[in-house]
Amino acid sequence: MNYTTEDSFMIAEGAGGKLYIFMKAKKDTPEAPRIIYDGKDHAIFLRNQEQRIILDYIHPEVRDSLRKSLEVMVVETILDNIKESYPVGKWLRVFP
Repeated sequence: MNYTTEDSFMIAEGAGGKLYIFMKAKKDTPEAPRIIYDGKDHAIFLRNQEQRIILDYIHPEVRDSLRKSLEVMVVETILDNIKESYPVGKWLRVFP
């Protein structure tokens, strides 16, 4: 079980407050993807059993929205083209 850090990602808020996470396309298909987030600097994107991706340095302006959301849309891109997009549930993890 290895962790990788996503080199480049962007979190954007759409109409109605829905959050979108844009990142480079990955190999394989997501299986029951989830995001673990504690409301601070970093999140872990569990894309499938083999892929655990650290989303490092969440921008302070979107932290509260990400913390409150129950689901986000992940959009995987190749250059300026969308490879796939899918909803991802979020687990709030509170650490002492």
